[in-house]
Amino acid sequence: MVSMIETVLRDGLIGDWKAKMREIIPSHGHDLKQDAAMLTKVRAETAEILGLQNA
Repeated sequence: MVSMIETVLRDGLIGDWKAKMREIIPSHGHDLKQDAAMLTKVRAETAEILGLQNA
Protein backbone atom coordinates (compact mmCIF):
# COMPACT_ATOMS: atom_id res chain seq x y z
CA MET A 1 0.00 0.00 0.00
CA VAL A 2 1.39 3.38 -1.01
CA SER A 3 0.88 6.26 1.39
CA MET A 4 -0.35 9.66 0.29
CA ILE A 5 3.03 11.29 0.97
CA GLU A 6 4.82 8.63 -1.08
CA THR A 7 2.43 9.28 -3.97
CA VAL A 8 2.95 13.03 -3.75
CA LEU A 9 6.73 12.70 -3.58
CA ARG A 10 6.84 10.14 -6.39
CA ASP A 11 4.52 12.02 -8.71
CA GLY A 12 6.17 15.36 -8.07
CA LEU A 13 5.12 18.50 -6.33
CA ILE A 14 3.55 21.52 -7.94
CA GLY A 15 3.24 25.17 -7.10
CA ASP A 16 3.89 26.34 -3.57
CA TRP A 17 4.30 22.78 -2.32
CA LYS A 18 7.81 22.49 -3.74
CA ALA A 19 8.92 25.48 -1.67
CA LYS A 20 7.10 24.17 1.41
CA MET A 21 8.72 20.75 1.10
CA ARG A 22 12.15 22.38 0.80
CA GLU A 23 11.35 24.37 3.94
CA ILE A 24 10.25 21.25 5.85
CA ILE A 25 12.86 18.90 4.37
CA PRO A 26 15.81 20.98 3.10
CA SER A 27 17.45 17.95 1.53
CA HIS A 28 14.35 17.06 -0.52
CA GLY A 29 15.39 16.59 -4.13
CA HIS A 30 19.09 16.26 -3.31
CA ASP A 31 21.01 13.03 -3.70
CA LEU A 32 22.89 12.95 -0.40
CA LYS A 33 25.22 10.28 -1.78
CA GLN A 34 26.40 12.79 -4.39
CA ASP A 35 25.99 16.10 -2.52
CA ALA A 36 28.51 16.03 0.32
CA ALA A 37 27.90 19.66 1.27
CA MET A 38 24.15 19.09 1.70
CA LEU A 39 24.78 15.90 3.68
CA THR A 40 27.14 17.75 6.01
CA LYS A 41 24.59 20.54 6.47
CA VAL A 42 21.73 18.14 7.20
CA ARG A 43 23.79 16.10 9.64
CA ALA A 44 24.95 19.22 11.51
CA GLU A 45 21.43 20.67 11.75
CA THR A 46 19.99 17.34 12.88
CA ALA A 47 22.70 16.87 15.50
CA GLU A 48 22.14 20.37 16.83
CA ILE A 49 18.36 19.93 17.07
CA LEU A 50 18.72 16.54 18.79
CA GLY A 51 21.57 17.68 21.03
CA LEU A 52 23.98 15.12 19.59
CA GLN A 53 27.69 15.34 18.97
CA ASN A 54 28.24 15.14 15.24
CA ALA A 55 31.38 13.11 14.69
